[in-house]
Amino acid sequence: MPRVVVRGGGEKLLKVAVAVMSTLVAALMLSASLSSASVTNTVYVTDRPGDLGKTWYSSGQGSHLAGDPISWWSGNSPISNAGYLDILASWVTVEDQQITMGMLVKDPVTVGTQLPTGVKLVRWVWYFFLEPAYGHADYVAIIMWDGIGFTAALKDQTGGAEPYPVTYLSSDSITHDITEEGYVLTLTVDCSAMPGVNWWYFVSCVFKNLWPLEGSARYGGWYFADRTDGPTDTLLPWWPMP
Repeated sequence: MPRVVVRGGGEKLLKVAVAVMSTLVAALMLSASLSSASVTNTVYVTDRPGDLGKTWYSSGQGSHLAGDPISWWSGNSPISNAGYLDILASWVTVEDQQITMGMLVKDPVTVGTQLPTGVKLVRWVWYFFLEPAYGHADYVAIIMWDGIGFTAALKDQTGGAEPYPVTYLSSDSITHDITEEGYVLTLTVDCSAMPGVNWWYFVSCVFKNLWPLEGSARYGGWYFADRTDGPTDTLLPWWPMP
């Protein structure tokens, strides 16, 4: 039986979690007859809807960034209405020697979907840590959308210095699907690509400036759109690996 941890609130999202987990259990029952060594563990975290950046950016936040994040989210701005940035849930599954990251967002990205005005790139991101004692992630897994197509990459920051090694992943590692609950994005990597990770959290981001992945986007022009709901007594809302 898989180990499943559901965190966060929301009756509807709990139903989504149960549905996703039921699918995983069914898949496990089927695969059990093929391989008794197959074991799946999942940590599933819900995120409150309608909490894009306009709800938690305040005056002074982002002052070290280029531009004013407040104006991006005021009223009915294009970013505020980009439902594909509004995270409803995220999860990490470890199965055999692979890690699959999933994210459920409010609205899909379709052929007619456009980037919000002023935005050049959207990223859905999972940060992974060896230890939950600092803000600098050891590994960063990313799905990117530039308004035309999707790409994915894995960034290794364990060395602590730029340029960081970046591995661009094949299109086969990404899935995206429109469901009744929302838009599901997943990314799969080998466990060996992120050895020793014990903690994680997730965000969606928008970029006005395009910074190379090998460096840090520390010179401004990017903002978190939505970030994981986490415990209030920690610096960052880390969640345990399965």
